[in-house]
Amino acid sequence: MALRTLTRGRIACTNSVHELDILDTLTDDWDLEDPHLSSSALDLHLQCEFAAKDASAIHDILMGFITNGNYADWLCQELALRQENAVAAVKKVVELVRELQVGYMPEMGIGLNELKKRAEHVLVQLQGLNGIFQQLQTDIQMAMAEQAQKQRDAEVQEEVDAQLEKGV
Repeated sequence: MALRTLTRGRIACTNSVHELDILDTLTDDWDLEDPHLSSSALDLHLQCEFAAKDASAIHDILMGFITNGNYADWLCQELALRQENAVAAVKKVVELVRELQVGYMPEMGIGLNELKKRAEHVLVQLQGLNGIFQQLQTDIQMAMAEQAQKQRDAEVQEEVDAQLEKGV
């Protein structure tokens, strides 16, 4: 497995978690007396939290690949599932911000534009993990095939050695 691929994934996840934390705090100064705004702020907070947890889990799994060296096909499936969940949560954040921009709070334009810009940036980073996961999947399959070939070669060598001992 290429260390570069794993590192790119870890960096993307770390950056995403950082941006999601910032997104979460950008709603702190909103007027929460307004029920619609309060509800939207809570939704944004929860979606940012959900996405950040999945991005952190992806980061931890990638770190495990680096430190442990063990890899399994099912871990790639978990990575893909967590990435899908994180992307869905960030898409919800973008959708909520658009709703606020258009229908409810156009006077908050600058703050909402910043929220939207950051959320879209995180979305691109998280969606970009697909290429990294595909590369990891390929690397894992190649490593497993190589390991299986080494095992077969060792078994053949044992057979040859056993036949040579019988013949001697």
